[in-house]
Amino acid sequence: MSNVERKEEPMEEEISLFDAIGNGDLKKVQSIKDIKLFLYVNKGLGSPLFAACSTERTEIVKLLLSTKGVEVNYGYLKSALYGACETGNLEIVKMLLEIPGISLNKGSALSRACMFGHLEIVKILMEMPSIDVNKDVSKFNKFSKMWK
Repeated sequence: MSNVERKEEPMEEEISLFDAIGNGDLKKVQSIKDIKLFLYVNKGLGSPLFAACSTERTEIVKLLLSTKGVEVNYGYLKSALYGACETGNLEIVKMLLEIPGISLNKGSALSRACMFGHLEIVKILMEMPSIDVNKDVSKFNKFSKMWK
């Protein structure tokens, strides 16, 4: 986890990074000088890696995964795998599953793949030895009630 102290207000480069990810602008993401400072940003948007996974920006996901210090399991309901399983991007899911130590059960990526009907991803996750099909997602349910 990053030891960088964060201000409450987003920094200009931080906003620029999330905009570039949302627009799929790989060159802009590459131009952010201190991308390491923003790996663990979570102001309701999740981390940059979550943003890239959940908007299906495959090349940006590859770039972020190659950044030293990236934590693929960062976030509970907004982990990278959770975002990729929600959108159903098979290539990104497979890429993430190759990473040693990826948490299959954090926020229950399996439940997201099921909820959104991504059968191929469900099959792949079910074949993983450490998948917990009985994962308690009540923490998510508690939060979802607050959003209604």
